[in-house]
Amino acid sequence: MLIGPVHANVGKMLMFKHPVAHRTHTVATKSIADVMAKLKELADEEETRQLKNIVLKYEGAFDVGAAFDVTLGKWARTKSLVCVGAVEGGMLIYVRKEDAKAIPTNLELRDINGSMVKPGTFRFAYRGHGAERTTVIDISSVMTTAATNLVIRVSDDGCEYTFDYICAATKHLSKEQIVFLRGKANTKPHNERTDFQKAFLRSFGDLMMTREIRSKSNALVFSAYEPTMAIVPFEKLINLKSQKGTRLQEVSMQTETYNLLDLFTKTLLSKYGVVILGTPETTGFGKTQYALRLAVEQCIAYNRANNAPRDEAIVVFTNTLDACRDLPFKKGWVVVVDEFCPGDQTQAQSMSENMLKGLMSPMQPCTFHCRNQDGVLPEGVPRIFTANAESAQAWCGNRLKWSEPLQRKAVVFSIKQPLCDDSWRQQGGEAVVEDDGDATEVARLMAERVGA
Repeated sequence: MLIGPVHANVGKMLMFKHPVAHRTHTVATKSIADVMAKLKELADEEETRQLKNIVLKYEGAFDVGAAFDVTLGKWARTKSLVCVGAVEGGMLIYVRKEDAKAIPTNLELRDINGSMVKPGTFRFAYRGHGAERTTVIDISSVMTTAATNLVIRVSDDGCEYTFDYICAATKHLSKEQIVFLRGKANTKPHNERTDFQKAFLRSFGDLMMTREIRSKSNALVFSAYEPTMAIVPFEKLINLKSQKGTRLQEVSMQTETYNLLDLFTKTLLSKYGVVILGTPETTGFGKTQYALRLAVEQCIAYNRANNAPRDEAIVVFTNTLDACRDLPFKKGWVVVVDEFCPGDQTQAQSMSENMLKGLMSPMQPCTFHCRNQDGVLPEGVPRIFTANAESAQAWCGNRLKWSEPLQRKAVVFSIKQPLCDDSWRQQGGEAVVEDDGDATEVARLMAERVGA
């Protein structure tokens, strides 16, 4: 339950996507020759869009962890799980793909000597649940050190068809088709129903309820554990210690100075509003990406500290306050208001110094005026704002003053250096947003349909 929904099923073997990549160290129990005998090399012109199981074989010595990070970036545009493992004479990568997108064209990886190595590319030679399952197990049996976001579970509760299995087996069916399956099962006498039909009928109500819950989504919110957009990994953030933010102390009226790393390691986000500014020349430096990573880490940490359900770890990402008025905010959620300027009357129709003071005080509940009705933020909801502006006063414009009370309630950063390592973009980080793999696939299918 803590891992998440099923990514794929191979008979009774279920594959899950682990929210945090993990590493294993084992002893190989099979030879690489045993695995290669069950694989078939891909031809140069072979269609790969429908392939679910892809194996890459690299010759030489590699850093498994680094290879995993790069591979994950290369496959980010596909719905895939990745397992990278050291094997005799080199490295093996297993990819389980669950969409109809082509595999990446550039699969070269750098070995420990700095040389780029092109892999051999293979698919499973045999089909069928039995052959597929044993091949996956054999691949894991030849690896020693491995890094992966793939978790495999095999039903051991004595039940032939688990609820996880039924959810995975029916995930591509429409609601009408699922109801039709129930009708077919119901028309059979009880003693003539298959084991699957019996399990399916017992779990039908829960299955439909689960689908209903998953279908209710809001474009403004996403799970901190499973973001719906590409967000820079923490280890790919740069220049955090060198860039400073300031806040005015309450009593001494002295200026406190913090760096961007302090937002991850101190209690600032829970006490004060955070404003991340940059001049127009800093567009593309990664202010939004930094804000999103900060929000995700804060949200997950609060969720774990309070032992709360995972579906309560929510990040709200918006460009206006009006969009927040109907959201059921809870303590522990985090709000990122991106490219927001309180001095812009079209973006914030109603804004005053007092309203902004409330927004900058996460330790207290606040109301903010929206069109037609007020919005409410409870206490314990951190607020992060990003914008292009030279200073906090320029951010407020002529509409209101960045007064001393506001200076005490917010930590303001002015970004001068990039925040994201170039390697992340090169490996498919922000490119996932700028050139969405779904958009590319949709365009290809449209062109195919019209004969272009």
